[in-house]
Amino acid sequence: MSNLNRFNVSSMFNIPYLHLEIDCWDVKKEKINQIMKSHEIEKFGEVLTSYYKVINKQITSDVNLISQIFKDELNHMKQCFNFNSYLVKEFWFQEQNKDMFHGVHDHGSGISAICYIEYDSETHTATEFISPFLDPFKFTHSNFVPFVKSGDMIFFPSNLLHFTSPNKSKKSRRIMSMNIEVK
Repeated sequence: MSNLNRFNVSSMFNIPYLHLEIDCWDVKKEKINQIMKSHEIEKFGEVLTSYYKVINKQITSDVNLISQIFKDELNHMKQCFNFNSYLVKEFWFQEQNKDMFHGVHDHGSGISAICYIEYDSETHTATEFISPFLDPFKFTHSNFVPFVKSGDMIFFPSNLLHFTSPNKSKKSRRIMSMNIEVK
């Protein structure tokens, strides 16, 4: 018997993410759409977003309301990642109409989340995440595209680069993003 049988191939690094199907989606979607109506979205680059109103502190309300709507999902995230506490720092809406996209970016530090509000998995493309590590054999970055549907939420490390491809559909793609401070 060879000594080679004693060895296993393992990964040194792992990037966690959490993919949830939102509980009571129809009720929560209605509440989110009501909040979205009060948030002005404007074109920035190739996307419609309320983000720049948020970071300029023109919109500071509704963070507690969003935290309450997603209380179950946020608590599940806290438990899965073994955090002691979390605080939703900001949230914003984004819409992509035909040919709109969101270029490569990250959200800084902590945990971020994407809630897919209006999303057709047959016509829209999901958020694409870029590995921070080069593939050790191909010397290229790998990308990861989760299979998502309307009513799903993804939690991921905020510093992970990600983007969306151009929307080739006449249907709008709408999401809500959050940045979350964790301890």
